[in-house]
Amino acid sequence: MNGTTPGTTGTTGTTTAGRLVAASGPVVRATGLPTAAVGDVVLVGPQRLLGEVIHLDRDRATIQVYEETAGLRIDDPVEPTGAPLR
Repeated sequence: MNGTTPGTTGTTGTTTAGRLVAASGPVVRATGLPTAAVGDVVLVGPQRLLGEVIHLDRDRATIQVYEETAGLRIDDPVEPTGAPLR
């Protein structure tokens, strides 16, 4: 095993988690996802909630979370998967 989280990839086989900076219901914002693209799946928070990048603006990604977001906190991790939502 290479030390990456199952289901995540990167250009070097490793991932860098971003951080949650804002949340409003099922829509959250994160920074620190330089390789993210619109349509990519991300895993949000310690619960690894399923989310999709729906907008990018410089260093901020807007993410639609498809699960209950109660309990998410600012600075929670956001993990890119490198895969589109299917």
